Amino acid sequence: MERTLENLQKQIRRLQRKQQVLGGSSTENVEESMELYNGLSRKNLENIIAHKTTLSSACKALLLNVFSEDYLITHSITGRRGNTRREAKPMMDERIIQLIRHLLKEKFGRHVPDSVITEKIQNVQKVLRLKYRRLDLHMHPY
Repeated sequence: MERTLENLQKQIRRLQRKQQVLGGSSTENVEESMELYNGLSRKNLENIIAHKTTLSSACKALLLNVFSEDYLITHSITGRRGNTRREAKPMMDERIIQLIRHLLKEKFGRHVPDSVITEKIQNVQKVLRLKYRRLDLHMHPY
């Protein structure tokens, strides 16, 4: 038991040295860089849009990698009720939406307004809703 404890302490010291060598003096930096967004790190998300040339394609790629199609169809950006008689849809994960906004602005310029990004997100949702409506009509024609 003592030997196991000693081995663990040695491993901790080694990891602390590695952390210092890598430049991370605090565990907060390591935890922040390792934060996951539905299983993907920020670096993964940056890589997903690295070769995208338009705001629309980058937005779509991020959304479809982070959220399922079902989630995108059944949630809204604001969580507020629209001007219809339907009930309000649940709000998307705000933390992830903020990250998507940040990544898109980082890639395409800080001048891109949030309203344009919101519009791109809504366009992806609209296309998915139409796709599923068509599929539903083909499966249940009557």
